Amino acid sequence: MFGWNGEKGCVEALSSEDGWQARALDGRAWLIGLLLTAGLLVSGGAQAQIFSGSNYGPIPDGTGNGPLAYGAPRDIRFNVGGLIGSVGQARVFFRANHSWVGDLKVQLIAPDGRAHLLFERSGATTPTSGGFNANLVSSAQYLFGNDFTGVSGTNWWTAADIGDNDIATADLFTPVISGDNGVANPAPITSMDATFGTGDPNGVWTLRFEDGWVGDTGDVTLAELILPSAGVDRLVSNANDTGTGSLREAMSLAQAGDAIRFALPFFNTPRTINLQSALPLLPDGVGIFGPGAHLLTVRRDSAGEFRIFELASGTQATISGMTIANGSVPTLQGGGIFSSGRLTVIGSVIRDNVAQGGGGITNLQGDLTLLRSTVVGNSAAFGAGVRIRNNATALIDNSTISAQGGDRVGLTVIAQGGLSSSLILRNSTLTDTGGAAGIGLAVQSQGAGSLASARISNSLFATAMSTIVGTVANGAPPPVILSEGFNLATDGANGFLTQSSDRTNGNAPMEPLFDHGGGIPVHRPALTSDALDNGRATGPRLSDQTGIFDR
Repeated sequence: MFGWNGEKGCVEALSSEDGWQARALDGRAWLIGLLLTAGLLVSGGAQAQIFSGSNYGPIPDGTGNGPLAYGAPRDIRFNVGGLIGSVGQARVFFRANHSWVGDLKVQLIAPDGRAHLLFERSGATTPTSGGFNANLVSSAQYLFGNDFTGVSGTNWWTAADIGDNDIATADLFTPVISGDNGVANPAPITSMDATFGTGDPNGVWTLRFEDGWVGDTGDVTLAELILPSAGVDRLVSNANDTGTGSLREAMSLAQAGDAIRFALPFFNTPRTINLQSALPLLPDGVGIFGPGAHLLTVRRDSAGEFRIFELASGTQATISGMTIANGSVPTLQGGGIFSSGRLTVIGSVIRDNVAQGGGGITNLQGDLTLLRSTVVGNSAAFGAGVRIRNNATALIDNSTISAQGGDRVGLTVIAQGGLSSSLILRNSTLTDTGGAAGIGLAVQSQGAGSLASARISNSLFATAMSTIVGTVANGAPPPVILSEGFNLATDGANGFLTQSSDRTNGNAPMEPLFDHGGGIPVHRPALTSDALDNGRATGPRLSDQTGIFDR
């Protein structure tokens, strides 16, 4: 556990029962020490471990008059290893100096690719505003995270709205949405714990600084990542449907903060778990980290009709590194996955599932994040691939949705009964290559007061029936489909791709699905595709659907 000797700047870490020896904290971290001592980072027996960053230095200046004219990033990296369980909380602390904080975008990126914005365009409430002109100073300590028991963080915009002065107060700051047209001051706060919760803590975390306006400059001088750890690892040691060492047993035993992992070397060889009955509900606060979609398949065997995974409302879980197949609920929603909670799916394949609605995945009144995954060959009467329905939100990034059956719609966003649903789609491919002519993205508002919306960027739509459609019924307002640029469609996209960097009626032939590395099958574009050299990529550390790589 941690102790504090009562003097400003003198926090020391004591050895915990499991033998982990934390390093001593010096005078630069008295605030973090105070929070730790008060039990505000450490709750329920959790051990807070602190990881120092590397790669400090100047933040490259913006490339022109902004906003959003971002230069190369300054990536501060934290090498995290040896932690057990899944992420429950994440906090990040840094020191930096930079004039005109409104220029900056700062985000924390987890090893699995999920990212959370700390702030961007601070103070900007119009499309062209430069935001607040306050300054970061390296003498101050900027700690970002969600409220602790008994301590409420300060909204970042409240702290930065001080004119041309220094943000010099050490404090816990709450992250906020990006400044933009119509954003209120102070900006709405966001939850880092909601973004990173149930993820795998191990790997390289990145704190990314970007400057979006030429002129004002600065440096990052120090950063630390704080990850409390409370859970345990529960090991799946065989591919049996039931019994000791099975996935079913691990899901039944898991508690919040735990991680379910798969024993090596057994799962270094491709394995299939054939289910004879439905699994338990995904346990709240737990991450299931498979060895890779090419190494583990979890599927319904021939007996009975049931889906593979289900997440209840008000709960949170992560699924990664597996293939989810052959679920079947012909009169229900969500053949592969049904979620009404906060679900993250990473590095997985969802294939050959059947339902009445949302053959691959149904996200009903929940929050779905789908990263670096492929959804292929699923079937449903309503939304064959992924269906986002009624008070639901979704982020789909670096993913492929391909060749669906049933209504042959790859991705559906639908709002009914006066409710709303929203999608952010980035860096993804929606295609019917290898299957019957289909629809890529359908955004549907049904009923008075219902509003479905989608924001799309850097994505490819290649479907023979229609690439993007927006429909309205029963007195609803029109759905909102906004392009943020660098999209390619093989038809006119019904006029929804309006940015100068978008391309419609393009040529986008692609190869059949194949695993080109990373364990996830993808469609590689043909050499004649208009997608080649027409997308957008920034920064030295990039990712695509096959994973994260250095460039």
